[in-house]
Amino acid sequence: MNPTETIQIFYEIAMSIGNSNELKPMLQICLTQIMRKLNCSVGIIYQKDINSPLTSVISIPQIIEGSKHYRPYIQNIQTQLNDSNLKKTPRVHPLNKDKFYHCLYIPQFGYLILFKEKKAIDMTTLKSLNAIMPKLGNACQSCLHLTKLQESKKALNTSTQKLSKAQEIGKMGSWEWKSNKKKLYISDTLYNILEIPEKKQNYSLSDILKHLKKPDQQYLFQAIKQCFHTGTMNIILSLSSPGSKSEKYLHLLAESSPHADIQDNLQGTAQDISDSLMSKEKSILLKEVHHRLKNNLQVFSSILDLQKNNASNASTKDILNQLQSRIKSIALTHELMCQSNN
Repeated sequence: MNPTETIQIFYEIAMSIGNSNELKPMLQICLTQIMRKLNCSVGIIYQKDINSPLTSVISIPQIIEGSKHYRPYIQNIQTQLNDSNLKKTPRVHPLNKDKFYHCLYIPQFGYLILFKEKKAIDMTTLKSLNAIMPKLGNACQSCLHLTKLQESKKALNTSTQKLSKAQEIGKMGSWEWKSNKKKLYISDTLYNILEIPEKKQNYSLSDILKHLKKPDQQYLFQAIKQCFHTGTMNIILSLSSPGSKSEKYLHLLAESSPHADIQDNLQGTAQDISDSLMSKEKSILLKEVHHRLKNNLQVFSSILDLQKNNASNASTKDILNQLQSRIKSIALTHELMCQSNN
């Protein structure tokens, strides 16, 4: 093999590295190219992690590690990979008079094992191949980092979806007020709570104020001013929903940013408590109705007492007593209903 052919071979091998962002497909392409160019019969790439044992990432042919013929050799090779000198110089070992295996260290990743029939790869070629191993190691690390990044992104998306679902169930959204830009940024959940017909990237203060009554506008201004001073906000605000024009009651919690460069920013949550307040109002009204009914029945009973005292006819008094008994029965039934949980 002349120098020009050697340069061409290793150029093609080097160009095969990093052709995929996924680890196994990338190693499959690279190992196939190495075996084809150097006439190898078997190729295996091992990954060596500090916290885990030596593991095979890819082998060509794929069935090689399960082969009864190669199994004893594989076990012997794995033992020899612990040689610290292998990181500096590739090794050639005979399996028998017609078969050889070659070990090369892949920096930051693992090892490359090549089997060749009849004649071993010469040391000059092996050292040239060894010079490419750092590039292969970097490509492997890039694939691993990209895989971790994709997994982290997937986990983040899953967490975001769960948070959004939890906010939707709790009728809660998040918001951020940037004083320097005088813009309000709100989450998708808060868009839905307010029933805003058209989503915008941000809102100005005037966009919000037009849905507040005059007293509530002053209340909000005062709360924002106090939040910048004390660092926290905890208020209940009434506003007209831009979408349905119905009145909404929002519980606003916020904190001012502790960072000096963004200290004029507020970040917080808004929870729709309209149903809760309406439920409390209904409960108060119902109690008031029960109280008035009880008082009215008592008034009726007192009036009948007065009528009995003025009645001279025994039959009239008997009729009034019957009416009074019925009213007392109604009052007792009503009291029992009020005390019932149902």
